[in-house]
Amino acid sequence: MVRVTVDLLKKRAEHNDGILQSLEEITLHQYDIEKIELIQDHCKHLKILYLQNNQIEKIENLSKLKELQYLNLALNNISKIEGLCSCESLQKLDLTLNFINFKSLVDCISELKHNSFLSELHLTGNPCTDHCRYRMFVIYSLPQLRTLDALPIKSSERIKAKQMCSNIDWNASEWQSDDSKEDGYGHSVEARKASYCEDKEREERQRCENEERDQQNPFRKGKDVVKEARAKMCAIAKEGENGALPKQRNIGKYEFEMKGVDDLYAENITCVIEAPKYLDTSEIFVDIHPHWFQVIIKKKSLLLHLPTTVKANESRVRRLVCNGWLELIMPKTEFKKKKFGNEKNIQKNQAQAMQTSDGDDGGIIDSDDADDIPPLE
Repeated sequence: MVRVTVDLLKKRAEHNDGILQSLEEITLHQYDIEKIELIQDHCKHLKILYLQNNQIEKIENLSKLKELQYLNLALNNISKIEGLCSCESLQKLDLTLNFINFKSLVDCISELKHNSFLSELHLTGNPCTDHCRYRMFVIYSLPQLRTLDALPIKSSERIKAKQMCSNIDWNASEWQSDDSKEDGYGHSVEARKASYCEDKEREERQRCENEERDQQNPFRKGKDVVKEARAKMCAIAKEGENGALPKQRNIGKYEFEMKGVDDLYAENITCVIEAPKYLDTSEIFVDIHPHWFQVIIKKKSLLLHLPTTVKANESRVRRLVCNGWLELIMPKTEFKKKKFGNEKNIQKNQAQAMQTSDGDDGGIIDSDDADDIPPLE
């Protein structure tokens, strides 16, 4: 059996760059999940949740999903509708092929009356659907519904349901007796679990037999070399025994820009690397060495060689606020310092320049010669 973990949620949130805070849709079907957990704590803005074809027995830990609109719990082991009254935005609920009988439906139908936006409900394949008054009872109990079991609810059905069900005590034994075909199903939660365990054992046995047959087959297909090489290239790199640098790579095809490489006077080599703006920093790995560095973003590696030696222990890494990109600042071990003249020499040169400009009158009349100019007539 599989438990819901943060790693599993991030894996299924790849379409949202693994960001759970803003996730609106997630698919967790066919994982053999037994219990609903962690989803409401990490995905509070979830609108669509697929949990079909698991081993869930109880609807729980969903009360904080105020924006949830569609919940799919088909093909599970649920026998009671509960834990959904706080999902105030719920519009569609799919409970196909579960174990909700008519008695349980009567007891828990009030749970869905609080979901005022619920317009579509699916209960096909549950024992309760074989009761003679099942459809009329649900239509009467949930007037907000527009569709039941993929069939639109007609106005005539609403009138008929009101006429038939308004004066009936559904808790009376006559309506909860086995007058339906519920026993005709011949299965239960325990039977489904036993069948599931048998299927798993059969699959495991078949897998072992196939592995033995493949090993004995001289023409068996070899390992996927490309896939193994790609996984190796995305792992944390190390230098060779003789100090050989690992091969350069850019598996994720990330954009990057190097600054200060060709500038002999630059104190640092700066590298800006593309990264999703809202990506959790825990999904980023950075390893800086004197002659190379490696960055792993979402399990995809970028490794580059450096043209000059850098101080790895003094290097800094930060995220840019504007776009979330990664910036690596690596101080060089050797660089040329710019030479600046003394302030006295600078002042002396400025004074000489001013004297030169004063000696050249440029045709400008001095104030002493102004008396020799005849007056205008």
